[in-house]
Amino acid sequence: MDDYSNLIKNPTTVVLDNASIHRSLRFDEKTREWALKGLHLYYLPTYSPELNAIERLWKKLKHHALPLSAWGSLSSLINSLTTAINRIGEVSYMPSMERYAETLT
Repeated sequence: MDDYSNLIKNPTTVVLDNASIHRSLRFDEKTREWALKGLHLYYLPTYSPELNAIERLWKKLKHHALPLSAWGSLSSLINSLTTAINRIGEVSYMPSMERYAETLT
């Protein structure tokens, strides 16, 4: 979110589920900083996968679009996801994810 908050040019709202990472103390501490940059967070109601389109997309990607080899490493997963999502539309992702994946290999 730090990387994304530095990229946005207009006020932006990100819809989040209630995953523990999204509700962590460190995450909560950053929300004010992100809001000052125009990044606002909206939390979905507790367990509402039908309201979160990414849940449906992720299910299709996991079970139908990703090859078994995608799960070999984080770098491979990022590359496979990018390829699969590019078939649907344009993909933008945070460069730091790719750099992080490279550190793990």
